[in-house]
Amino acid sequence: MASDTLAAARARGATLHAAIAQATLAATLGALDDVEGARRHRSSATALLARVPGAPPAERMEALLWLGVADWAALGDVRAARDRFARAAVIARDDEDAAIAVPALAIRAHASAVAGDLGSAATTAAAAVDAARRADAPDLLALALAADAWQLGARGETAAAVAVGDELLALPDHGPHELTVLAAWSAAPALLDAGDAARCAELLAPVTSVERLAPLAPRTRALLLELRVRVAVALDDGDDARRQLAALQAQAFVQTPLGIASSCCAAAEVALHDDRPANAEALANDAADAARDAPSRLLEIRATVLAGHAQAALAAPDVAAERFAEAEAAARAAGALPLAQEAARHRRALTGGADAWPSAADYGLTVRQLEIARLVASGSTNREVAELLGISDHTVNTHLRAIFRRFGVSRRRELGAALQEAATRDAATPPRATG
Repeated sequence: MASDTLAAARARGATLHAAIAQATLAATLGALDDVEGARRHRSSATALLARVPGAPPAERMEALLWLGVADWAALGDVRAARDRFARAAVIARDDEDAAIAVPALAIRAHASAVAGDLGSAATTAAAAVDAARRADAPDLLALALAADAWQLGARGETAAAVAVGDELLALPDHGPHELTVLAAWSAAPALLDAGDAARCAELLAPVTSVERLAPLAPRTRALLLELRVRVAVALDDGDDARRQLAALQAQAFVQTPLGIASSCCAAAEVALHDDRPANAEALANDAADAARDAPSRLLEIRATVLAGHAQAALAAPDVAAERFAEAEAAARAAGALPLAQEAARHRRALTGGADAWPSAADYGLTVRQLEIARLVASGSTNREVAELLGISDHTVNTHLRAIFRRFGVSRRRELGAALQEAATRDAATPPRATG
């Protein structure tokens, strides 16, 4: 009996170590741009790990971390990366292991932001920064600050994102992470969305040479090149935009759904710049499809905005306005202010300034109540709304009851229909108040 138990334990140990080895190999091959190899060994590691559900926390955490790195940095699998890093962070937190917890939290925050879950991204980034400060580890703090700056920029808090980027650059540069690279990919998007393409270009220029890009993770490399394309278009430098796009399309990462979405968005921007709207529309639609597969809500919204630009250039203003309104609503629901503002600006240009959404004053709601109404109508749960807005569940419930009374509805799905009806009604005519 004892020998059988010992043999079983040895078999479980061998299976667990094999899972860790396969996970490590998946991450390593991904870093070497072998996407198929990374995908194959990730599948093997996942299957092996499932066979040892009671594995010791430390070993399970190691396997989850390597799998998460492969998911995120090489394969662009946003959903899987968020799940694995969340589980690894829980184990690391329980073990008070900051060296694992901070990277897991930081990368999960970035993945959550890309997925469009900006409320979760903000909370997770804050936890990463707090854990890194408590550990007094500058290299870990650099990772945490980079994730924080990225999610701040996606939410439209440009000044805060740049301030975090400046703090990152002021850290002692003796860790494994190049501070200039981290600052570039984290703060540059905020500057670009704020319209400061010149300063964004200054941040990117030192870190996007062939020599500086080569040792970076595939996901980081692709992100920096995509930013270079967008900056070149913003600066009306078509030749550089095409050069950077060619470099992006040569990356192995563009074989993944996230990479396809990213490269198709960049290609659509170049096509619009080169006055090829039909090509831009096809690319934007491909980008949206790939973004849904990744999934990346932010890239899907960006693709929808690009499709709107293409339709406008194709002399289809009504269709273009619909695309911009769709992107605006999705961006507002996600809390992605820069994307919402861009979509709203172009929609208003096509519709003579008419608002796609009723204002709070028009409908007898507070600004907070209308914000909650939009989020709930777009499918957010009360918990998600509370996390996104930084308020309690009780406060959300209280506001929601008032919103339901104001619109004369009793169910969440009815609220969505009421808001949609309100969007097409004369803004001067408020809905019937009940109760």
